[in-house]
Amino acid sequence: MGNLKKYDLTTGSVGGHLIRLTLPMLWGFLSMSAFNLTDTYFVSRLGTHALAAMSFTFPVITVLICIARGIGVGATSAISRTLGTGDDDKVKRLATDSLIMVVIIVGIVAVTGYFTIDPLFRTLGAPDTLLPVIREYMTVWYIGVAFMFIPMISNHILRSLGSTVLPAIQMCIAVVFNIILDPLLIFGLCGFPQMGITGAAIATVVSRMFTLIFALSLLIFKYRIISYQIPTLRELLDSWKKILHVALPSAATNVLQPVSNGFITGTAATFGTAAVASVGAGTRIQFFCYAIPAALALILIPFVGQNWGGKFVSRVNKSWKQSCLFSLIYSAVCLAIFAFAAHPVASWFSDDPEVVHLICVNLYINITFSGMLHVCTIASTVFNAMGKPFSSGLLGLIRFIVLTIPLAFIFSRTIGVTGVFWGMGIANLITGIISFFWVQKVLKTAADNYQA
Repeated sequence: MGNLKKYDLTTGSVGGHLIRLTLPMLWGFLSMSAFNLTDTYFVSRLGTHALAAMSFTFPVITVLICIARGIGVGATSAISRTLGTGDDDKVKRLATDSLIMVVIIVGIVAVTGYFTIDPLFRTLGAPDTLLPVIREYMTVWYIGVAFMFIPMISNHILRSLGSTVLPAIQMCIAVVFNIILDPLLIFGLCGFPQMGITGAAIATVVSRMFTLIFALSLLIFKYRIISYQIPTLRELLDSWKKILHVALPSAATNVLQPVSNGFITGTAATFGTAAVASVGAGTRIQFFCYAIPAALALILIPFVGQNWGGKFVSRVNKSWKQSCLFSLIYSAVCLAIFAFAAHPVASWFSDDPEVVHLICVNLYINITFSGMLHVCTIASTVFNAMGKPFSSGLLGLIRFIVLTIPLAFIFSRTIGVTGVFWGMGIANLITGIISFFWVQKVLKTAADNYQA
């Protein structure tokens, strides 16, 4: 099967594989953040009306991307575990059937989304004055949804093979084209028509179209992982069952985070605009503290999947412990940096002393507990890679619903706005501890069973 064996993750240095896989993924991760920032920046130049309309689209698009990402995680887990068993024909079948699945989902999302734009966004509180602008943007987005979802799943398939450089290049391609096309289509530069927010949507779709061509070319010609045999209904359903076993709980867990974030913002809003601003700015700043552990967590799915499928539990255990240790050290370094940098960085986001103070408090508290947040995130991906999605989903439920929301509310009512940050931090601490011992127990049980 082409170059699949080149990316065998069941042999060689564990730490070496983790570094090789993480660095390109970090670059791709940052590139997609630049993609979103580019859209927001250029649309903001159109005025508050356009920016507000685009802001209403974020929750809907986020939920849809969470669903696509869940399918991608399910495909990565199933393919990497099968790859670990050495069944290359089954790997081809799973990869191809995951693309068939996403094509069907694309059709459902496009048709349903297009015909529910007005009622959905009215339900979300969009005023009638913004609906025409929202409709312009989302109509283009739904028409081009295939260019969003298919490259995303293709990207996950490539990662399951142990390839992260090419997926990172794929994401960078989208950023480059988006940066070029956004000003041309939004403002009508260089002879292009001025299309406003519609131009932003078209730029996004066209940029993703190039990534679709790139991704499919890799899957078909470089890795030769696409099967041209027509599957029986039983084979198709069997593949979908294996993918959805992880995909559905993963997608549901992904959706919990924006729900939790919405509650946090709402709780902070009861203390005024300064509190809301500190939550929003703090989240953006902390992203750069979380980028490397987040990239590490993503690449653990193919690494753990292959080794778990091949029953190399000791390698899974080693990757788990090395990842946790790195994340704790990394969070300590970030905390040391922000002990000095928090105030000047916060000052970039606001001139209001109250907002700056609250941003600093937010950073101090959440970065202090960020190491355990990373442990929780890594544990969740390890469970998904093992094919234990309900354990991963339960961790997400514990973190967001059982701990974060209640603790943030209780602490905010007892010590004020800083209680929101303390609630988030302590929730991460508790979930991180639970995660560590839970994964340790699963790995020990597996090792004992294989030795028996």
